[in-house]
Amino acid sequence: MINKTMHGRQKYRGFRRKFTLIELLVVIAVIAILVAVLLPALGKARGMARMSGCKNNLKQIGIYHSLYQGDFDDRMVQTRTISGSAGDYWYWILLKLYVTRSEHYVDNTTMLLRSVFSDRVYEKRNTNAPGYAQNRRVADYAVYGGSGAWSDTICASAPVTRIRKPAQSNLATDNTNWNYNDSGHESVDFLRHGNLKVNVLYVDSHVTSETKATFLPLWKVYQ
Repeated sequence: MINKTMHGRQKYRGFRRKFTLIELLVVIAVIAILVAVLLPALGKARGMARMSGCKNNLKQIGIYHSLYQGDFDDRMVQTRTISGSAGDYWYWILLKLYVTRSEHYVDNTTMLLRSVFSDRVYEKRNTNAPGYAQNRRVADYAVYGGSGAWSDTICASAPVTRIRKPAQSNLATDNTNWNYNDSGHESVDFLRHGNLKVNVLYVDSHVTSETKATFLPLWKVYQ
């Protein structure tokens, strides 16, 4: 009798119950529901983290602009040093003056892709469009009233103290180009963070997030 009982227990212990098809379908359905619930939240969190990173980059860029103004008689950094031809872009100027302190092109290119001037989405595509752009028409609208004096070199003749509305004058944004002409939302990257908002650096160095409705081009600010 004892032997039969022990044999029955050993037989029971050796039994492995298999999942039924219904149980497998229930598990798969639960996993699918969890994925559907969590993925949007994770995507939103990733977008917010990236937006915060870009905002911090623009704040640092604002500091470099302030340093430049302090070193060059309150002048704004030029969008490009030679209008209409090859020259240093605004971020190259700031990079060489305050980050690398070097004229060596290769070293500066390497540093550019690791600096606050670069966004990882764009760095492999075009080093001349690293992810942030400067408004070419700040001096024109803020100083000359939008008369059309918007060449690359015009910023060199525009002291910051002559800008009448520095807290409303956008200077740089998340962007797919290296400059923009302030003709509305040209190249401004509202899709980068997945929430239809863009980070904007203003002349007074504050940074905020704007939508298409709240981001005012200079022609509206100074109309």
